[in-house]
Amino acid sequence: MRRFSGQDQELLLDVLRRHEQELRAYRGVHRLDVGYKFDNGKPTDVLAIRVHVGEKKPESELGPSRVLPSAIEGIPVE
Repeated sequence: MRRFSGQDQELLLDVLRRHEQELRAYRGVHRLDVGYKFDNGKPTDVLAIRVHVGEKKPESELGPSRVLPSAIEGIPVE
């Protein structure tokens, strides 16, 4: 797994701060952070804004207003 620099982390945190209120408005959001994106339960080398929810559901079970964006300002959202 590649390590990311403090500068990379600050860039992601700045984007997260600008969009924190918008992300927290989604029902079920418990915590927000930045870190590695996961694929099938394993971390990847991709940095992302991570949105932690109480219960993860498939998009097919959610209405359009409850689906998180896939990216914000070019940064993946997980």
